[in-house]
Amino acid sequence: MYTLEAFDIIFFSCPLFFLYSKLVISLWKRRKDFFSAFYRIVLFGGIVDCSSFLLYLNLRLPNTNFYFDHFLDYFNHYSFWWSPLKFVIYQFIFMGHTTSLLMAVNRVTSLYLPLHYDHIWQKHSLIIGASYLVIPTTMTWQLLFKPAGFILMGNRTSGLVTLEYDHSYTFGPHMSTALVWYTMLIALLTLTFNLMCAIKMIMYRFKHKALTKNNSRMVLCAMIVFLNEVMVMFSQVIVLQQFLDKTFTMRVVIPFIFDIHCLMPGVIVLCTVPQLREVTVGAFLREDLTEKSISVTPAVVIAK
Repeated sequence: MYTLEAFDIIFFSCPLFFLYSKLVISLWKRRKDFFSAFYRIVLFGGIVDCSSFLLYLNLRLPNTNFYFDHFLDYFNHYSFWWSPLKFVIYQFIFMGHTTSLLMAVNRVTSLYLPLHYDHIWQKHSLIIGASYLVIPTTMTWQLLFKPAGFILMGNRTSGLVTLEYDHSYTFGPHMSTALVWYTMLIALLTLTFNLMCAIKMIMYRFKHKALTKNNSRMVLCAMIVFLNEVMVMFSQVIVLQQFLDKTFTMRVVIPFIFDIHCLMPGVIVLCTVPQLREVTVGAFLREDLTEKSISVTPAVVIAK
């Protein structure tokens, strides 16, 4: 089991994390070039995903022999000192489901309301900030008022340590229930908007109208990010059926699923949007990049 955990971290999680981090850093450094709302969504989503990955390490690090030997007895109880950490972790979990929806909404407005797109997303920072911060906080605020702790579930030989909150405090919705309903609502809305994008693209095809390659790639990116979300949701449903050993599930399967949820959007963005791939990983995958978004390199036409 330790071998599988090490393989996941060394050969999967860490390389993808550093690649995603490079994408976020590149976008931040060149934010004056990549200033459109779609790229801002990718930037904010990348910050959320990378932060979520780092925060989720709390599920792995406390389940080591070193922690059991030196820290378990000190932290195996509920305390309000850990409430902010539990709040932040759940906040990022809820925020992590927002990126695919924002991408889909952004692409729908570009396809159905092209003349009003700039006006709608003129204050995109306000829209993105409210979506990532305000909406999830309506679900997670209660965790600030519930004690939390690194609690051992089971015994020392086969039990697992997880950051849990005290369920004897019954005010507010149950977090797992709230997360399920929130995820389902976001997934339904995202599916609707992506279907609208697909229908519009089919209509363009029948009318022999062509979208710019950049716009088509962004739509494709939004759709694949959503499919990744759906795959993660189905994986979580399968895990809940408890077909596998509980310890193996908690230490290997669930962390791997969470890695896919946090880190694969970065891979999808790099594979589908060549401008971002170019500034992130350089030019070792050459292609024609002359057609760029107007927000990246405005076209200049010289009349003769």
